[in-house]
Amino acid sequence: MRPFLTVTGALALAASSTLFAIGGFTYSTLTGTAPVPANSEDGSAAVARFDGPAGIAIDASGVIYVADADNHTIRKVHTDGSVVTLAGLAGTSGPAVTGTVAGTAARFNEPWAVALSSSGTLYVADMANSAIRTVDTTTGATTTLIGGLGAGQTNGPSAVASIHEPRGLAFGPDGSLYIADYENDLIRKVVFDATTGAATVETLAGTADTPGSTDGPAASALFRGPMGVAVDSSGNVYVADTGNRAIRKITAGTLQVSTFTPRYTTPRSLTVDSSTSTLYIADYGDHTIRSLTTSGASAARVAGVGRVSGSTNGATTVATFYGPSGLAKGAGGTLYIADRENNVIRTVTAGTVATYTGRVGVSVSADGTLADAVFEDPFAVAVDATGVIYVADSAAHTIRKIEGNLVSTYAGMPGSAGSADGTGPGARFFTPTGVAVDSLGTVYVADSGNSTVRKIAAGGVVTTLAGTALTRGFSDGTGAAAQFEQPYGIAVDGSSNVYVSDARSNTIRKITSAGVVTTLAGSATGGGSTDGTGAAARFLVPYGLAASNDGTVYVVDHGNHTIRKIDKDGVVTTLAGLAGSRGTADGPGGTARFTYPGGVALASNGIVYVADTDNQRIRRIEIDGRVLTVGGSGSTGSTDGLGVAALFTNPKGIAVGPLDQLYIADRGNNRIRMGTPLP
Repeated sequence: MRPFLTVTGALALAASSTLFAIGGFTYSTLTGTAPVPANSEDGSAAVARFDGPAGIAIDASGVIYVADADNHTIRKVHTDGSVVTLAGLAGTSGPAVTGTVAGTAARFNEPWAVALSSSGTLYVADMANSAIRTVDTTTGATTTLIGGLGAGQTNGPSAVASIHEPRGLAFGPDGSLYIADYENDLIRKVVFDATTGAATVETLAGTADTPGSTDGPAASALFRGPMGVAVDSSGNVYVADTGNRAIRKITAGTLQVSTFTPRYTTPRSLTVDSSTSTLYIADYGDHTIRSLTTSGASAARVAGVGRVSGSTNGATTVATFYGPSGLAKGAGGTLYIADRENNVIRTVTAGTVATYTGRVGVSVSADGTLADAVFEDPFAVAVDATGVIYVADSAAHTIRKIEGNLVSTYAGMPGSAGSADGTGPGARFFTPTGVAVDSLGTVYVADSGNSTVRKIAAGGVVTTLAGTALTRGFSDGTGAAAQFEQPYGIAVDGSSNVYVSDARSNTIRKITSAGVVTTLAGSATGGGSTDGTGAAARFLVPYGLAASNDGTVYVVDHGNHTIRKIDKDGVVTTLAGLAGSRGTADGPGGTARFTYPGGVALASNGIVYVADTDNQRIRRIEIDGRVLTVGGSGSTGSTDGLGVAALFTNPKGIAVGPLDQLYIADRGNNRIRMGTPLP
């Protein structure tokens, strides 16, 4: 996001706030077409295409169901490898509506995991909609069971219960459904009434919005971003506690939480083969499939070459994966893998890895004119003093450049993740989520998947400014000696100091031009919402950042639903919103409400703009702290127009241009939108 600007004129202010409440900007689509379903072809195994398959389940007859996350669809794979789309529309996300919707009329938003009940109903973790859906495996008819009305952590009957970005699902032997509730740091359980079938949600383990690694009784144990869950025949629950890089166990009956093994890079999903008492782990960051016995024997590598990504088939000792994300064990002993970054479904059988269905390496990223360009996952946007726009195209693992009428790939290779330094297409990124540019045109990138901060000099020359690729941790230091948990947002001030929101450690880090990393504010010991100075302040999953020339930093405190301010002396205050209170209200700072905002930008006149992601709105914070809505109405869509008549779908990043125009990374629409100020 653009941290500072040289602006040739001040944004005209209306005589009253009414104009800004209903408009202030005319929004149009600058670039990005509707997502093309090039990665969503149905057909035979050789023809079929997926886009970021994240979860997988298999029935007793060998039919496979896939959560095709980046296509926002549920796919069905027949035993001959042929694929059909069961529910959803390729490339089109949408809300989890109440009631039942026909297959292709249903809309999902990054479905992440699937699980089959004993009766054959498919359950879907509709991650970005914070919902659990059911899908009829014959007709595709889709029903929202839990959530869909906004993220939360409420227990109770399914109609009123809420979750926040569920990432893992599994059924237990008693028919209960277990959920890895990622953003809430919880393991949830859905119990079904034996007579009526009514579903009730309860918290099995963890403390909401309190990340940690504490073992002990379930009610006091802590998790950090759990992404996978599995249950054995005795009812023991295993958790891929991704943020802690560990496998945890919740023992049946006693509900004691223990750390089963802490040996993983990025464990994403689990499956249990009860017939052999084996637990299988998809280690996304290590690009391997691992196993261990449920008695706790040490893990063995089933397939893949550690830390080496690729798509090679063959013997398990030489075969390579690229971000394996989902697992399922077939009745005949075959292990099926959703190989997310390769966009294929793989198998492991009798020591051999093969591609079961899908085509490797097909990307939906396309350069060209503004009218022809296609983005895969625009996450953040920045603008330099000349009006050149830079976009962190996260799922494409690239930094894109918009100059005049043309969109080009500035650095990285579409569809090819990695961590290599180099020039232009020779460099590699891994899900970059933040981008900023300084007065000299140097671009800085929060390379989230690599846990590093990257620097792009003139000509697209990429170097690593701080951190070590695929090495998560928390330590200050210089260059590679420093470690980040999850760098997310990034900004740069007038002295080329770089600021990074380290989301998982709940801190704001500062990097000098020499690469010296210090912690500016917050504490890695735990999240919170306390104002204060430096380490005394607390944040809860900070996301987007903006910085002024003098080093004042503005922070989107995503988990707290607030906008925070850090002055040049490190004093943290809450600029707008109330910690823990979601909503859409405009008004004076403390009375205003946001809902999981994602991005922030600062204009030269001191006005702050916010991409209020889950409210589908663009907000403005006046100098006096008043918050006004200047775009979007709360409904998802892609309609251009004036003020609240315009529609957005999960706007994530925002920047201010040299002529006071707004640029918005409209993530759910895969577009870059432009807000032109009214004359």
